Amino acid sequence: MACVLWLSLALAGPAFAVDVRVARLPAVNFQFGMAKVPTRVTVSVASLLPTEAFPPLPMLQKDEFVGESKRSDPVAYLKTLEQRKKYEVFVRDGLFYDSSGKLFAKGKWVNAIFVVDTHGRIYASTDYEKGKFHHSSFLAGRPIMAAGLMDMIQGGIRTLTDYSGHYEPPRQYTRRFTAYLRSHGMDIDDSSTFFYSPPENADDHEPQEVLRSGG
Repeated sequence: MACVLWLSLALAGPAFAVDVRVARLPAVNFQFGMAKVPTRVTVSVASLLPTEAFPPLPMLQKDEFVGESKRSDPVAYLKTLEQRKKYEVFVRDGLFYDSSGKLFAKGKWVNAIFVVDTHGRIYASTDYEKGKFHHSSFLAGRPIMAAGLMDMIQGGIRTLTDYSGHYEPPRQYTRRFTAYLRSHGMDIDDSSTFFYSPPENADDHEPQEVLRSGG
């Protein structure tokens, strides 16, 4: 296992933000002095960060969602970075890896819900259930930059949808996320992306019915 330096640079008007994260991923050792230093530097999540054109998307305030974490049978809410760590995934060479460096969704076809937070961090889980764990669970109901459902195997994506009852992200947010995935080597395009959100222009297809679960 290797210690990976995850470096993000973002320009937001006059502000210059640097996001440096460390993850455990497999990597190739190279000789540095007397020691072998396993490392990999990956840039960046800048294209997932909020902008004027892409402000953060708040959770919808529907009656069925309001107070969902405080009910007698509550929806799980992850309120700290430490709680979320086990759900964080990273893109490396066209595949998703979890925070321990293992392939995400290894072994068989699975569905995974996902969100992207306002720092560009991606969270995903194959273990979700209506009334127990939703899209809102990852960030405890906080705003997101993308959300949906992925059909996956061995770290790769077969299809991706924008389905999230809690956030209902517009298509432009989903397309920005899939563009980010392609820029990191993932084989995903419009033919493998399906939308529940309404068309944004005359060239958009109508929403398509695909696997629907989570929320």
